Amino acid sequence: MAEDKTLPGWPRKSLVKETKQCLWRYFRSRPTQFDECWRAAWEWAKAIAERSLMFQFGKSRRAKWPQGNEIATQYLLLSLVRMKGDHNLRLPFRSNECFTPRVAAILGGRIAKLQFDLNETSQRLEHGDPPKCLEGPPSMSSES
Repeated sequence: MAEDKTLPGWPRKSLVKETKQCLWRYFRSRPTQFDECWRAAWEWAKAIAERSLMFQFGKSRRAKWPQGNEIATQYLLLSLVRMKGDHNLRLPFRSNECFTPRVAAILGGRIAKLQFDLNETSQRLEHGDPPKCLEGPPSMSSES
């Protein structure tokens, strides 16, 4: 069985290939071996594989690595956290007001659509009150 000796834990080449295929298929991303998030994701996967050994007994103890799509998810999570730390993770201004039908179908209601009234927020900040998010779209609010 061939291993990739440039990554922590020497994972199987087929697992590395599966992970890269998943990243390419969904995100058109090709991480390099020098990418800090790529190496960190494999260190994380190695720790998970080593932890699986704790629960195995007998002569045929073998580390169970996470699947390729799980390692790809770890890589994406680490990359998003890095983007957030570098202040690069943000959507265009008022993107929550311009959902197309396709975007709404992909999101499927998993992310609540927040609407901020900027004038109200700035007035509340002037008076020392915390900013208020609208509970729902304006059509749902009841005006008496």
